[in-house]
Amino acid sequence: ATLAYIDGYPNFPTSHNMCLMPTSGNNAMGCNPVDHYIYYESSNNLYRIDNQCNNTLICASFGGPDEGCFDYLGRYWFNGGGGFEALDINTCTIVAGPYPIPSTAGLAIDFAFNPNNCSFYFVGDSLIFQVDTLGNVVDTVHGGFGQVALSVTFGGVAMGYDNYFYGITNSSAILYQVNLITGALDSIYQVPTSNTGW
Repeated sequence: ATLAYIDGYPNFPTSHNMCLMPTSGNNAMGCNPVDHYIYYESSNNLYRIDNQCNNTLICASFGGPDEGCFDYLGRYWFNGGGGFEALDINTCTIVAGPYPIPSTAGLAIDFAFNPNNCSFYFVGDSLIFQVDTLGNVVDTVHGGFGQVALSVTFGGVAMGYDNYFYGITNSSAILYQVNLITGALDSIYQVPTSNTGW
């Protein structure tokens, strides 16, 4: 797998390969706003990776989540199977949760932290849930990834400072954005197929 990033959107998006990931089965990737490193799960371990794809084991055997992100305090939030919870990456202990994942149809595609309002957003096929750091649903917006969510797998999601929730599909490598105010969905960029996932 290749670590890549996209810049220049929405006007002139460009995808850039950085380096090859040192492990396989990478999942639940998130960027820590405190130390500015990317973290990810592989084989039930949490790793930190730098911009040269050198990785460091941070927490061993903490679980095998398929979704993860950081809040503004540098806590790693992940879907641990029994709900979403927070891991202190300095002590490798759970410090919050688990809280139930909100979804009326059992389909929450992924989640990300919005630093603009200190909330998590769980985006599904037809609903967007705004959830606080105590697991309370604050708001629900009709909209989301729509039929796309039902027919393809998302490789990763990210929250933009522009109040858009971004998601990239695994198979078709299309970058989508969901407006968190209106729920509207747009396809904004066809990523080179060698660069899928976040």
